[in-house]
Amino acid sequence: MFMFAQYVLLLTSLLSSVLTLPLVRRDVVDPPITSPTASTIWHVGQTQTVTWNSTGLPVNQTNPIGMLVLGYLFNNSEHLMLNSPLATNLNYSVGQAQITVPNVPTRSDYIIVLFGDSGNASPEFTIINDASSSAPSPGPTSLPSPIPTATSPPTASILTSP
Repeated sequence: MFMFAQYVLLLTSLLSSVLTLPLVRRDVVDPPITSPTASTIWHVGQTQTVTWNSTGLPVNQTNPIGMLVLGYLFNNSEHLMLNSPLATNLNYSVGQAQITVPNVPTRSDYIIVLFGDSGNASPEFTIINDASSSAPSPGPTSLPSPIPTATSPPTASILTSP
């Protein structure tokens, strides 16, 4: 019984010393997207530049790498195409990235989200698919969701947030 009490005392003292370690301050990188804007119109297949404000970022960021994702808003929900990001391994301090507008249906509620340690979205903007009807799509079920292969580039996959 005495051994058990010593073991519990030792374990308790070890746990309390671990819990008293100082916290490490973490930076939050949240640069606002400056382009596209609400008046932006893109066409499928075009090369476009997404920009964000990189002033005021911490000099020694914990993780300066992020990615750009296309999504859209529908029924008060964000639908992000996480399986086919527009750009990956972006350094926040650069402040811009060139992307090719993917083959998606015409809509006027697309957003660009810059992910890193937080996600911030652009205003809603329009993408026009000249090969399809110019009328906006009725909802999320109209976006294609093929399985990407090595021989064909991904078009779109959808994740919805609750």
